[in-house]
Amino acid sequence: MAKLIKSLILCLFAAGIFFAVQGQASSAAAQPPRRGEGVGLISGYQVRGLRYRLGGDPALIDALEFELDGPAGQAQVSLDAAPGRSFPCRNTSGFHWECPLEGVGTGEASQVWVSASG
Repeated sequence: MAKLIKSLILCLFAAGIFFAVQGQASSAAAQPPRRGEGVGLISGYQVRGLRYRLGGDPALIDALEFELDGPAGQAQVSLDAAPGRSFPCRNTSGFHWECPLEGVGTGEASQVWVSASG
């Protein structure tokens, strides 16, 4: 009888752990990742504080900096001044991102697209 009770307790304990792990995995899988591209709030991220940083030549944009309203795993920017090119960004701290640019003139850039994903 003691062996039966011990076996029953062990089975209940194992079942409890199994259901707890399954519940955690299900809740994590149910939340879609945040992604967005475009102007304003699109499916997850809002871009704030977009700043252009000039380099040694004030006719060229050295980098773009911005903040996202949540954590992201990667981000990149595209400009109308450089069609077909996208520039990878790096997270410098918290939600702040910096995107080094190459050869983009200040007078050429009028639109910026930020693409970010978790």
